[in-house]
Amino acid sequence: MRAFIIAVLIILIAGGTMVALDVFKPKPKEQEVVPLVTPVEVVTAKRQDIQVRLTSQGLLEAKTLTTAASEVSGKVLEVLPPFEVGGQFESGQILLRIDPADYESARAQAKSLVADAALAVKTEEAKATQSLRDWKKLGRTEEANALVKREPQLASARARLEAAEAGLAKAERDLERTVLRAPYRGRILRTHTDEASFVTMGAPLADFYRSDALEVKLPVSLSELPFLNLQTTERAVTLSTATGKAWSATVVRQDAEIDRRSRSLHLIAALPEETSANDPLLVPGLFVSAQIAAEPLKNVFPVDRKALLGEDEVLILGAEIPDPTSDHKFKTYTLLRRQVTVARKEAGRVLINEGIKEGERICISYVPNFIQGMTVRVLGEETKA
Repeated sequence: MRAFIIAVLIILIAGGTMVALDVFKPKPKEQEVVPLVTPVEVVTAKRQDIQVRLTSQGLLEAKTLTTAASEVSGKVLEVLPPFEVGGQFESGQILLRIDPADYESARAQAKSLVADAALAVKTEEAKATQSLRDWKKLGRTEEANALVKREPQLASARARLEAAEAGLAKAERDLERTVLRAPYRGRILRTHTDEASFVTMGAPLADFYRSDALEVKLPVSLSELPFLNLQTTERAVTLSTATGKAWSATVVRQDAEIDRRSRSLHLIAALPEETSANDPLLVPGLFVSAQIAAEPLKNVFPVDRKALLGEDEVLILGAEIPDPTSDHKFKTYTLLRRQVTVARKEAGRVLINEGIKEGERICISYVPNFIQGMTVRVLGEETKA
């Protein structure tokens, strides 16, 4: 009996303890239920005038490339220091000398022939004067004929003098050609002879190019041509390398035909003479990237490339959705798909000229499972009071 009473007491105490714990336990705080609304990032559409720049690339080339050939035959007596691969020279500088002995002798002989021919002319002129004097002494009143005036003899003597003078001029030119002079400021690409070598007439001596006249061919695709006014004679270009160095150039002409393989038109951009001549990095074969100034696009909307859906659609932030309960901590809007007209696509942006209005807000975030008219909120927008 006593054990039974103890068991009942234990059960009553345990039950009371459980009831007390349930009555006096802390109440959980009520949490506000926030609706799930997709957050998006937006930009405001604003019309601008955009300077379009077309991208291209190419290799620097020399506008003038010359193969110097010997105009005389003989032994190479001397090559000057610039006459080596990579050598730089100024206009008129001597690069090479060929043995002039034979040509000096030829010039001396030509001078002798000129002197003899000049003497012959003087002699015939004196004879003609004497012949006319004798004609008059004979009392002849009629006009003396050509033979009396010795006109044929004079013509022959003068022709021989002219030929002798031409021979002297040739001998002097040949003598001058024993020295190779630089026709312009340039640089040696390769040499084909050296000191003590024998060269014949027409033998190549060296290849060199004009270092102050460099240009680059820049291919532009046919789809990009509408942004260019090909009637414009000059157009600004910025050339640059992977190292970040840049130079200003100018489009001076275009190829006469479309490249059949790439279906593109080549624009030829030339560097200024002072730039080409004074920068050691600027040599033929240098690969450069180019930014070509095209015609400006007026009143277009520049938008981040991420905003474009497919080829010609964007998402526009619609009207604000009223909140009758005033419980939301943010403003909500509808999101609408809109078709637009894209004037140009670039690496990081698109230029839109139709389909949106000034001040509209364009979504540039990725929206998964988009549904027309779905509810979204704007990242960073001020919350309601």
